Amino acid sequence: MQCPACGYPEMEEKNQDETLSCCGQSVTVDNLRGEFCPACGEDVWDSESNRRLDETQTALMNAVRAERVPISDALESR
Repeated sequence: MQCPACGYPEMEEKNQDETLSCCGQSVTVDNLRGEFCPACGEDVWDSESNRRLDETQTALMNAVRAERVPISDALESR
């Protein structure tokens, strides 16, 4: 796959952890799969990893809005 950001001809497929942070709280989503550009660092997540990131980001934002409920509590309620 060509990089959508810089046009580099070959992106590298790999698994990676991603940490999301907001207002002093953070959560790490483990073992996400995607393609990564070695030239500019652009990432393109596969559909399952993108779904997991979206759900975790929503839970993190809800925790922050609910007066800083610990992210682990917000994720358990899903």
